[in-house]
Amino acid sequence: MRDIAQGVLADAEGRVLLGFRAEHKLSYPHFWDLFGGHVEEGEPIEQALVREFFEELGIVVTRFRRLGLSIEPKPEVNGPKTYHTFVIEAWKGKPENVSGEHTVIEWFTPAKALALETLTDPAREAIETWRALPSGR
Repeated sequence: MRDIAQGVLADAEGRVLLGFRAEHKLSYPHFWDLFGGHVEEGEPIEQALVREFFEELGIVVTRFRRLGLSIEPKPEVNGPKTYHTFVIEAWKGKPENVSGEHTVIEWFTPAKALALETLTDPAREAIETWRALPSGR
């Protein structure tokens, strides 16, 4: 089973940043998703999270906390995966679409994100969990 590090990145207004996955992606092409990716062999999950955010958004994550763990609900389609989800609390830089992973990035209110028909299952679960926190994020 592959480990995936992903993060909920929210701005001061409580909007969540999502990326629209490119056509060439093997799992969830043409779906909105959180940022993150595969944990490399021997790599700590937290290090993978920081690496993926730099590779995909050009930002340096400086503070985060664990939100939860989930299993890919459709392993027959997307492969068996375990998602390690974090809340990104602080970062340096301005998020920009700097890789070929996504065709566009966009800020969404949690309600609008959850209303997207093309939101990945893992992102939906993470946003719902994050939104239910006492602080609202």
